[in-house]
Amino acid sequence: MGPITDGTPSDLHFDKLFLGTNGIDLERGVTTPNLAEAEAKRAMIRSARETILVADSSKFGRAAFARICGVERLHGLITDEGAPAPVREAISRLGVRVIVAPPRGPR
Repeated sequence: MGPITDGTPSDLHFDKLFLGTNGIDLERGVTTPNLAEAEAKRAMIRSARETILVADSSKFGRAAFARICGVERLHGLITDEGAPAPVREAISRLGVRVIVAPPRGPR
């Protein structure tokens, strides 16, 4: 959101787009509660060669108001070990590279 996405995202080109979300669900896809944010993110996805979703385990099984894209549109997913293994496996079977970040150590 902001000046870059208010312009013409089709004039922008991204090799890798790291995308955040409010919800990820196998049926409903990647979602956000904000319509303008959803449109901006869809435009960025169209301009990217590779889209990598970054979503912690609290986002799984949740669906917000506006759909950004289907899970199958992703190239990669970075999450934590709390994300349900069956869902991670289903996403992987869609051809999405799933990366589980190691647990955070003590500070």
